[in-house]
This record gives sequence, structure tokens and C-alpha cells, in this order.
Amino acid sequence: MDEDGEDLGNGKGKQTESLPTGPAMGPIYLMWENTLDKLKILDYERLFCQIQGKHQSYSRIHFVIPAKNTSSQLDDFFDLCQWLIGEISHSTEVLHRDQYDDPNTTINKLLLALRQLDFKATFPSQKLRSGYGEQVCLVLEFLVDKALDTRGFKFSSPIYVDNTQIEQPQLDDDEDDEIEDEAIGNNEDDAIFEDANRQDMNEISLDNSNHQILQAAIDPIEWKIELERVGPKLKAQQQLSLHEWRAHVDQTLDSKSEIEKYLSDTMKDLTIMNKVVLDETSRARTKEKYL
Repeated sequence: MDEDGEDLGNGKGKQTESLPTGPAMGPIYLMWENTLDKLKILDYERLFCQIQGKHQSYSRIHFVIPAKNTSSQLDDFFDLCQWLIGEISHSTEVLHRDQYDDPNTTINKLLLALRQLDFKATFPSQKLRSGYGEQVCLVLEFLVDKALDTRGFKFSSPIYVDNTQIEQPQLDDDEDDEIEDEAIGNNEDDAIFEDANRQDMNEISLDNSNHQILQAAIDPIEWKIELERVGPKLKAQQQLSLHEWRAHVDQTLDSKSEIEKYLSDTMKDLTIMNKVVLDETSRARTKEKYL
């Protein structure tokens, strides 16, 4: 299987492995992608693919989704497991696959070999029958990690280059003159800034003096005498309107005229209502006598 998704199988012709059209595979995809990177560390392309003579480098989805040729995909899985177990045990007898073995027999042999390598995960053996999926990727990841441990490979922490010591560039005469001119200009700017700052401080001191508490120089006794003399003249006097009572009289006369205007009609309505109530009351009393 190459990076473009071409599956050469066992020399039976090219087959294109289509990308999944459903939701993202998520952890399974990441599991196989990490396993594929570790296989490259083991140099599987040279030690496994080229020596076997019937495999190309696997794609990033080879054991994640089903291929069109499922039997070829299952053979790839068995062959890769056999090679990894041989790298771990340095023996081909731990997992020996006969060409006449059916897939179930090969799966049972693989599970026995995994048990000898202290494989802890448990799942039905038929999960490996498809040749793809989470269980297949889990087995391959376990075998690849074991193979790396057997070779003594360990992932080390990254080493960062110390860039603290940086060589200062050599400056020519023209650049030195420019730097001196800039220094002189900076000194002049500093002097102007100090003068402006000094003026600002003087203005601030004047503002602070304006906001300070005033200290009176007048005798308190004289101040109280003057206050008693002028105080009554400063009181506000309410000026009463001379025509206020006339306004009340006019308002009373207007109210009287309004009452007289509507009183006659209101009295007629009240008289009619009184008559109706009296009739209903007398009728009710008459009926009560017959009860």
C-alpha cells in the first residue's frame, strides 16, 4: 500500500483504497498513524516491505477502514504481525503461519503469541477476522512498541539550541558616525524634555496652592458682630399675593355653576332609580307574604 492508496496485494494488480466518506475515525486513525510513524523508525519499508517483495509502504488509513480486497488486507495484517513478533522474539517459531492455514487458525496462533508477549487487552477473536478496525490497530501498536523496546529505542526530550550568545555585528565608520549623531540627538531631546517637565511641575505647584485651605486673618468676634448685623437682611421674605383670596372666590363660584348645571338632570335620574327600587322592593315583599 503506497501513500496514494494503491494496494498491490500479493501481486494481483492495483486496487484503489477510497477514503472514508462517513464521520472521522478519530482515535483509531490517530492510533494507526502513530503506529505507522513507529514502523518507519523500525525501517519497515526496507526490512519488511522490500525483503518480503510483495508489499509497498502502507497508507495512513490502510488498517483503519475496509479495503476493496479484504483478503489481501487480512494477509497484510498477518504478515506484519509475523514480522514484528519475529523482531521481538528474534525467532520465527513464535508465530509460524502456514500457507494452508485458514484465517481462524492463524488468528488463534496470533492470540497465543500475543499472550506470550503479555498482551493485556481482551476482545473476541473475530474482531481480527476483518483485518481492520480498532482491535487490529491496537494489536499492531502493541507489537510496534514491543519491537522498539527490544531494540532499545526510547523517545528522548527535545534539545533546544542556546541562542543567548549572539555575536555582535561589526560596524563600519559610517555606522559609528550615525550612532554618535543619534546619541547627540537623544541628549538634546532629553534636555528639552527636562525643561518641559520642570515647567509642568511649576504649574502643578501653582494649582495645588489654589486648592489649599484659606487661612482667614479676621478677628472671629468682629466676624460674628457683622454677621448679626447683616444676617436678618439676608433672609428671604415670602411675598403674599394680595389677590389670592379673589382667586379662591372665583374658583368657588365656578364650581357652584357647574354643580347647578348638572344637578337637574342628575336629580331626574336619581328619582327614576328611586322609583324602580321602590317598585322592586314592594314586589319582593308581596311575594314573601305568599311563601
